[in-house]
Parts: sequence; C-alpha cells; structure tokens
Amino acid sequence: MSDSSINERTPLFSNQAVNRAFRSRSNSLVSTPSQSLLRQPTSAGSQPPSPSQRDSPSSVANSSKDRYISPVYVLPLNFINAFAWALIDIPLLYLLRQQTCAQILHTSPRDLLPDDERCRLPSVSSRVSKFRALFSSLAASLGLLATAYYGTVSDNRGRRHVLIIASFFLLLGDVCLLVQSLVPMSPTAVLICALFKGAGGYVSTVLAAQNSFVADCSQNRYRAWYLGLNFATYHLGTAIGPIVGGSLIQFFGKMYSIFTISICLWSFYLLYTIFVLPETVDVRKNSENHTPSDSSLWSTIYEACLEPLKVVLPRKVCMEETCTVQQYDFSGDTVEAKRHWNVFLAANLIGLSVFASGAMALLPLYADALLHWSAIRISLLISSDALASALTLVAVFPLLSRLIGFILRKLHGSYGYYNYVQERSEEPSPVSGIKYLFAYMTRPGYKDLDTGKNETVDKRYSIVKRDIWSAQLGFILASISVLGLGISKSTAALFGFVVLQALSNMVIPAVQSVALNGVLHQYNGRILAAFAIFETLSFITRGPVYAFLYTYTVETSVPGTIFFVSCGIYLVCCVIVLFMRLYRPLEVPQ
Repeated sequence: MSDSSINERTPLFSNQAVNRAFRSRSNSLVSTPSQSLLRQPTSAGSQPPSPSQRDSPSSVANSSKDRYISPVYVLPLNFINAFAWALIDIPLLYLLRQQTCAQILHTSPRDLLPDDERCRLPSVSSRVSKFRALFSSLAASLGLLATAYYGTVSDNRGRRHVLIIASFFLLLGDVCLLVQSLVPMSPTAVLICALFKGAGGYVSTVLAAQNSFVADCSQNRYRAWYLGLNFATYHLGTAIGPIVGGSLIQFFGKMYSIFTISICLWSFYLLYTIFVLPETVDVRKNSENHTPSDSSLWSTIYEACLEPLKVVLPRKVCMEETCTVQQYDFSGDTVEAKRHWNVFLAANLIGLSVFASGAMALLPLYADALLHWSAIRISLLISSDALASALTLVAVFPLLSRLIGFILRKLHGSYGYYNYVQERSEEPSPVSGIKYLFAYMTRPGYKDLDTGKNETVDKRYSIVKRDIWSAQLGFILASISVLGLGISKSTAALFGFVVLQALSNMVIPAVQSVALNGVLHQYNGRILAAFAIFETLSFITRGPVYAFLYTYTVETSVPGTIFFVSCGIYLVCCVIVLFMRLYRPLEVPQ
C-alpha cells in the first residue's frame, strides 16, 4: 500500500484511526514509564506507514530482535547544532559591521578591528541591522521551501536522510563564511553564504527532524518533557556558543578561527548522523509500499512540499464512495475536530512566538548601541538567557507540569479530561460548541460511568489540559519580561528580565505536545515540518519588520519599541490559547 493511498483511507484526525488504534491494543507493546517509550498500534488487516520494526519503539514487535530507541540519541546532535549556530551569531554581526563600516569610512575591512569605536555610529548600526535581517530573511525564504520538502522526505525516507543532507549544506555555509573572513569583500557578498544556509533548511529543518526523532521515541505523557529536554540541550549550546565566539573576538580579534571551529562541529555532526544515529522510520518498508508515480520530478517535489501543510489546512478526504472536507470546526464537539483545531492553533502559536522573539534577536545590537557594551558583556547576556532557558526546560518545566497536574487532580477540574468516543455528538450545534469553547477551564470532558472515582486517578489526569496551562503561563511570563526589557535602563534590570524571559521557553514544547498527542506517529515528521514552515514564515517577516522598527525608533524617546511590539504579540498568544480544545490523547490505554 502506498503512502498516498494510506493518507486517503486513514485521515489524520479521523475517529476510524483512533478506534483502530485502541482496538489493536493486544497486538502492540507498551513500554514501562522508566523507558518513557510507546509502541504505536497497528490495525488488523491494514498496514499503515510506521517507523522501522527493527529499530523503532513505535512499531509492533514481530521478533526478538526488536529494540527500543532512546530519545537521548539525538541530544548530542541538538547541542552541536545549537552551539554551531550560536558560535557564529556574534562573529557574523561583527563581520557585517566591519565590512559595512569600511564602506562608509572608505577604507579596507582589514584596517578595522572588530570592536572599532568608529563603527558604533548610528548610521552603521542601522545598515548592519538591515543586512543582518536580509541575511536571515534570505536564508529563511529558501529554508521555507526546503523544510516543506524535507518534512515529507523525513516521514518516507527517514530522519537520518534529512539530517545528513541538511547538515551538509549548513557545513558549506560556514565554509563560505570562513572564506569571507579571510578575504573580506562586502556585506552583499556575505549574503551568498545565506544561500547555502537556506538550502540546508536554515534552523527549522534540523530542529524539526530532531524533534520528530524525539516524538517517535517518546510516550504521550512524557513527550512534552522529552521535547523540553531536547530544547534544553539546544539552549545549552546557545549558552556556550556566544561566550566562545565573543571571547575569541574580544581577546584575539580573529573571526576566521571561529568559522573554522563551526566547520569542525558540522563535520562531526555529519559523521555522527551517518555512523551512530539510529533510524526510527522503516525506510525499507516505505520503499516496498511505495507505488511509482508517472508524475514529473517537479510535480513530485511540488506535492512533497505541500504534504506537510495538508495536516494543518482543510482538505478533501475520500473514504470508499463518500468524500468529506475536514475543516476547523472549533464549535464542533467531535474528537477529530478538536484535534485538527488544536494542531492549527499550535502552528499559529509557534509562528507568533518565533515572530515575537525577533526583539530578542536584536537585543545584542540594542545593548551595543544604547549601552555601549563590549562583545564579552553581550556574550554573557546571551549566555545568561540560554542557560536560564536550559535550566527552565530541564528542571522548572517538569516541576511546573507536575504541580499543575497535582492542582488539577486536587480540584477535580480534570475529572475525565476528554470526551468518550462512543458518547460524542455527531452533529453538535454551534451554540453548544461555543458553550464548551473554554472546556479546559470549566467542565470535564470525559465521563466513565462504569469506573469509580478512586479508580480513575490516572485517567482523570489531563495531559492535554496540563500542557495548555503550561503554555498559558509561559506566554504570560513572556509578556512581562519583554515589557520589562523595553523599560530597563540598568544592567541588573536587563539581566533580570532576560532570565525571566527564559522561563517562558516552556511554551514551545508544551504547545507541540498538545498537537502531537492527537496524531498518529507516522505523521510526526510532517506535523513538525508544518510547524517549521510557520516558524520560517515568521523568520522571513520578523527580520524586516523589527529592523524597520529598530532603525526608526532607536534614536527616539522610545528606543524599546521593538520590545513593546513583542509584548503585544505575546498577549495575543495568551488569548489564542484560550481557544484550544480538550481531546482524548491518542495513546494505547494502560
């Protein structure tokens, strides 16, 4: 059976897929909580696409050779990816400033030190912000197309396949930057390096593939925490990278050494992926089930690019002799409507969060222009943000999740956190849908009349509600922190609000968990690729928008306008979270 035929017969959010998953419990293996892994079930008489039966914990064990794959396999790659990007962040800024300053002063870039005082002019800072935004937007634009294609390839050809291709292009991008640092040209020439970065999917493709690996190997109840651990490793790399990069510039002034280190890091990343990282997708089975298409190469690529968006956007689904159109039915009380609605909201929340974080991307330039900070102090500021983010995702986020779960159980607010499939309303009225719109705060969604209250502690524990509350708390903290950054005038206040902002980083794993707990595992790659597309769109648009705001407000009486705009966006996210619905997590009952 081909992958396309499976998509037609088994809609992503359909109740048929859910019921088949629960009926096949006897044919599946579920890991213990200590292993934090879940084998996804398969239905009798059907052969849905699934990760590898030999390597994946998400498949049904047909032989003694089956083994579990731990999500921690991908953590070293996540650290290297983050460290390599963070390492070149400040050097790239100084490289652009050095070459831009040379143009304005009509001199050679070789005659200017990276920390030259003459390059702190507002005119130089404004032009550098535009080139930096153009670099990010160009790479993100190409990454948008690449990520959409890589998401489908990730589900069909494997996570390793995508990571190998993406890391190779990212390696070429750093080689290009090394050449630019050794043979200084112009800021426009640096943009050539953005083409290689975009071909590698920019930041989103690698993160989406790594998160797909984690989602393949993690159980629903622990998925948010494993995703948080994955992001914590990423933030740890972003904490160390700026310190190393800023120190090398501050004390040695040799930018080529930094790009040399990043080249070595991506080389190690590539080798680790090839020789160490296991595969969680059954590539051989996908190849056997794949039906050759008569479409042209460009048509195949075009369809692959659109595939991730099909899990988010409304589409026509045909089953046997009838066809239906899946829509965003927020007023509907059906299980598939809730799941589809939550995935759509999650994609928008992630995109808005990335857009709002554009103010933090300009924080180094803001501190350099207004506070006249040195490279090492700016590096410490960025590292403080990253270290606090890592600590939040490793320790604070799990503790808060457990605390929220404890409160939900004590208040009995999660008594039956989802609607029982057989008791759902097939044709709910819009009035009843609006009435239950804020279900996660007001009413229980699940009723099991055959089970006593004391026997349903685990069932009453709402994974979905817990993650929704965590996301809401994170957006509130983000709003307060960026508002504080916009009015801060002292070093202590700036560092304090940066740390507070780091605490809000739990919103991404929480929102992703809300979406992923309602879909089948074989769609993880496309779901996360769809999220990455929204992220990339935010990367493309936020650069010019924040650069424009920064350029025209940095010398006014309100230089922190960019942070006030971010605060408004985070408040919008707080409102959107209120519209997320409760549903039954797609997991084999234990």
